[in-house]
Amino acid sequence: MTDGILAQIGEPCLLVSVETPAFDNYDSFDPSTSTLAVQAIRALFSSPSEKEARNLAGRGIDATVRATVPSTCTVQADRPGQPDHVVRVPGAKTIAVASDEDGWTVTIDGTAAYAVTVDEAGVLLGALARSAYNDLVVREVRPDRHPFTGVRKQTLYLQEAVGA
Repeated sequence: MTDGILAQIGEPCLLVSVETPAFDNYDSFDPSTSTLAVQAIRALFSSPSEKEARNLAGRGIDATVRATVPSTCTVQADRPGQPDHVVRVPGAKTIAVASDEDGWTVTIDGTAAYAVTVDEAGVLLGALARSAYNDLVVREVRPDRHPFTGVRKQTLYLQEAVGA
């Protein structure tokens, strides 16, 4: 049910996860040799309430955005290597994802395809200007149920990526 609602009114975005992390000789995350998983999803975005923001700040989480995603999405804030990222492209109507032997590509509104990569600064979308999209790091995931309808969903608390 959540999928249907989000398909109608949700904003298209990307969920970027490090599927198989790789580490260098110094045990630092090596994004160039890690394997990514990229999904096109739909989410509802809003600001965390003051109560939520205080609760998160008390645990050292500076979340500036809250997103609601379907409970079927596998999202982790504590994934080995680095947490998942949600990438918003303001004004995008559609986002399509494709994979080949060279990696992942994203097509926004049927225009040019952009390669998806991850580095220390976060998610990069090929030649697309960094100001054209928002890279948000997943800081907390809360599976929950809507109080009135009983629909299962997930609430993500997101923070702007440092290199953004």
